Amino acid sequence: MKKVFYVLQFCILVLCGCGSDSEEDEELSGGKGLAPNEIVGKTLTLKKSGGSTYLVAEHLSESGVLVTSSDLVDYGKYPPSYSYSVAGDKKASYDLKVTKKVYIPYYGTYSYSTFVFDIDLNFVSSTIGTYSGAQTNGEGKKSTIAGNFTLN
Repeated sequence: MKKVFYVLQFCILVLCGCGSDSEEDEELSGGKGLAPNEIVGKTLTLKKSGGSTYLVAEHLSESGVLVTSSDLVDYGKYPPSYSYSVAGDKKASYDLKVTKKVYIPYYGTYSYSTFVFDIDLNFVSSTIGTYSGAQTNGEGKKSTIAGNFTLN
């Protein structure tokens, strides 16, 4: 009878020690897996495959974003907006709409061009990963973009 009791205690001890650290991982990433549940208060930096900076966006509120990689954004007339949603443990989708203001000296006026980024983020940690997707320029021309990102 004592042997059965000791074997039972041993089994309980082993089973209790086999738990995962998923709760700790959730606290660090802000949700399940590596992709955080939200990016408010974080800066997303997209790097081109060659290493140069493609986009830097600081996320201020639910839809507010400061695009620090360009000084041509007219925040008063056309404020940029974004959406972010987790698509899996290591994946998220990110959409950014930014309107740039360009002065045309010949006419003495400004022209506005809207750029749209529609990308998928693949996290290798809670702060770095790779991205791929499409960018539509002010003329409506769509191009494929890819590279690395940081989210701090």
